[in-house]
Amino acid sequence: MTSDQPIDYSTTWGLKQWTDSTKKLSDNLFNCSPQNLKMFLERLASRVVTAGWKTITKVDGKDLLTQYGTISISDCKTAAQGYLKLDKDGDLVINKQSQMSAQMLNCIQASITDECALKVVTSGETYEVEVKNGDEKEIVQDGPAYLRILISRVTIDSRSTVSYIQRTLSELDDYMTSIDYNVTAFNQFVRLQLEALTARGESSSDVMVNLFKG
Repeated sequence: MTSDQPIDYSTTWGLKQWTDSTKKLSDNLFNCSPQNLKMFLERLASRVVTAGWKTITKVDGKDLLTQYGTISISDCKTAAQGYLKLDKDGDLVINKQSQMSAQMLNCIQASITDECALKVVTSGETYEVEVKNGDEKEIVQDGPAYLRILISRVTIDSRSTVSYIQRTLSELDDYMTSIDYNVTAFNQFVRLQLEALTARGESSSDVMVNLFKG
C-alpha cells in the first residue's frame, strides 16, 4: 500500500490505526479554558505526528497548531476543498487525507468536554465544507476547520488581544510583584504570552528590556 492510498479499515492494521488515532488525548478532557489551551495543542501536536496528519494541519504553508492566529476558518475550509472530493455519482472520494480529517475530528471531539463542544456548536461558524463536482454537492465535516473554530472560541484573535498581550509584557515588573517574585511562575507566564503572540504572527521587540524590569 502506498502512502497515498486510503486505509482499509476492514483489516486488523487499519482498525488499529483508526482506534489509535481517534482515542482521546488525555483522561483530563480539555474544558476550553485559555490556560489549558497550550497543553491541549501540545498533546494534539504529538497525535499529529503519530497519526500522520501533518499534510492537513499545514494551511498555506503554516502550522495550524502554532500559527492559528494567522489562519482563518475560511482558510481551513479552502484547504479542505483541496482534499475532499466527490466522484461522478456525487459520493465522497475516500482518500488518505479525507480519512485524516475524519480521524482528527473524532479525536478532538473525544478529547473535550461537552461544554467545550457546545461552544463550537453555538459559535455561529460551521466546520462543514461544501464539496462539489458539477451539479453534485455534498456537505462534509472537517477536522482542521473544527479545530480552528474551537481555538477561536478559546481565544479572541483580534488586534485588541495582541495589544493586551503586548501591554502585559510591558508591565512584567508589576506581574512579578503580584506573584510574590515566584520566578518559575513568572517564566512560565512570559513564555505563554510570547507563544500567544507568535501564534498570531506578532512579536514583542522589547521583551528583553521588560524581562530585566521584571
